[in-house]
Amino acid sequence: MVNQDYASAFNKALNIYTDKQYVSALHAFQSLLKRKGLSAAQEAQLNRRIANCYVQLGNSSKALPLYDHALQLAQDDDYSRCWIFESKANALASLDKYDEAIDCYAEAIKLVNDPEDLEYLEQQFHELMSKYELYKVHGNFPEWKKDILNKILKSKKQLEEDDFWQSAQGKNIIKD
Repeated sequence: MVNQDYASAFNKALNIYTDKQYVSALHAFQSLLKRKGLSAAQEAQLNRRIANCYVQLGNSSKALPLYDHALQLAQDDDYSRCWIFESKANALASLDKYDEAIDCYAEAIKLVNDPEDLEYLEQQFHELMSKYELYKVHGNFPEWKKDILNKILKSKKQLEEDDFWQSAQGKNIIKD
C-alpha cells in the first residue's frame, strides 16, 4: 500500500509538472521527499524532479546541487544516472557552462544502453549546440564537430571510435 500510495502521489506530481505548473509540481515533489522510508532510487528520482522544477522556474544554479545529490544516491543505477546527467547538462547549458554541459552529455551517453535513448541523447546534444549557437562561436568548423562528438563517444563503453565514425557518416551526422 505504501508503494502504491507513493506511486500515485508521484504520478500526480509528474502530471502537474507535465502541465507546466512548476511551482505546484515543486511543492508536490518536495512533499514526497519528506516521506519516511524512501529508497535511494526514489530519493534520487525526487531530487532530479525537484531540480528540473527549479530549472523550469529559471533557477538552474539551485538545481545543480540537487542533481549532484541525485547522482550520489543513484550510484548503482546507470539508467537513472543517465537521465540525471542529461537533466544536469541542460541546467548547465542554461547557465552558459557549455564545457560542463558537454561533459554531462558524455556521461549520459556512456551510461545509456537502449539505442532509442542513445539516439534521443545525441539529438538533444545537437539541439543544445544549435540552441546556444556554439556552431557560430566556433565557425561551424567540421573538425570541431568531430572533436566534440569524439569526446562524447570516447566515453561510450560499447562503441569503438571506428564503428562510430562509419555509423555517423552513414547517418550524415558528420560531413567532411
